[in-house]
Amino acid sequence: MRISTGQIFRQSVTEIQDRQKNIFESQKQIATGKKYDSPSDSPIDYVAAEKIKQKSNTIEQMNRGMNYWLETRAREEESALDSVIEKVQDIREKVVGSVNGIQDGFTLDMIASEIDGIKEDVLSIANQKSSNGEYIFGGTKSLDVQPFVENADGDIEYSGSLTSREIMINDSPSRTIPLGQTGDKVFGDAFGVLDGVVEELRNTPADPEAISATLDGIDSVLDRLNSARTDTGIRRSTVENQLEMNADRLLDLEQSRADIEDVDLVEAISQFQLEQTAYEAALKAFAETSRLSLFAFI
Repeated sequence: MRISTGQIFRQSVTEIQDRQKNIFESQKQIATGKKYDSPSDSPIDYVAAEKIKQKSNTIEQMNRGMNYWLETRAREEESALDSVIEKVQDIREKVVGSVNGIQDGFTLDMIASEIDGIKEDVLSIANQKSSNGEYIFGGTKSLDVQPFVENADGDIEYSGSLTSREIMINDSPSRTIPLGQTGDKVFGDAFGVLDGVVEELRNTPADPEAISATLDGIDSVLDRLNSARTDTGIRRSTVENQLEMNADRLLDLEQSRADIEDVDLVEAISQFQLEQTAYEAALKAFAETSRLSLFAFI
């Protein structure tokens, strides 16, 4: 079957146009660094890349929440607990001193007043607010309910929530940790214990054995406070470890996205050079075909 000169001409023109298109696509990939320009260019790859981006966004959002918790709430909770523990230990030392030493009623009353003042400091810390205005030990009622209040009998009662809000630290599998600790868990009957200490110190005549017995209650308060402090430390460690794992996950996801969307520049430049060579060869072939066709016509 003979191919006419017109067919050869049209084929040559089509090849040149195809080569020009390929060169344009290669230039665009080099300029943008992307394999495709719009979703319609590669729908399957586009959907896969979008899923990866959504996953990355979820992890980054969790990371922001965890970093905020580490920098604010965890630090404020740790500081509050450290202060309370120090004050209760101070109370314990004063009680031990009052039992071991020879104290008269006046001196014991002074010690009782000092402990009463420290108890007010502890109450102030128990009702402390975070930097964003939430009660640190209020649980889920931290926005609008003061955790510890004095009732009609003069006793300190807990009015906060028995549960804490939580923050998500992992989405697969889903995992959360408490945002904080509730006041009832941290302090228990601490204020009742301290009131009992003050009462024993002010009893007349003083009973050294009864005063000494209050140390058991103080030790129980310290155990509860130290346990709460340990809990905060465990949650901090858990969050820090999760942030490290999330950093690795984000790197893996970014690599997966890049494999789908991003071009290998070295490969793209090499392809461009090949397309350029093919285009020049097509132009040369077209010129030769045109010359031969013109010669045949003459």
